[in-house]
Amino acid sequence: MHMTACIVAAFGIAAAGCASGVAAGSAQEVNADVARAAIARAERAVRRAEALHMLWTTADEALRGARRAFEAGDLAAAGAQARVAREHADLAIAQKRYPPFRIQI
Repeated sequence: MHMTACIVAAFGIAAAGCASGVAAGSAQEVNADVARAAIARAERAVRRAEALHMLWTTADEALRGARRAFEAGDLAAAGAQARVAREHADLAIAQKRYPPFRIQI
């Protein structure tokens, strides 16, 4: 079936106009949209961590790297760096739940 060609399974995005089995728009456009969305999610996570005064420098650096990679056209690197930024921001937020130190007797 040509239907499998209509779905970009790796990203979970359905492409419009697939009667011929060829997705409308190029794969580059889909990847750019995915990378742009990943960067937006990372930006939100970094802002949340920053608002809680828990931003890790690695999250901020990865977000900057994602933006640079996106501007350079390296969409795979942009997506990967955005995921790192989001993960580190989420971990920083989770770290806030732990006590700053543990007293052992």
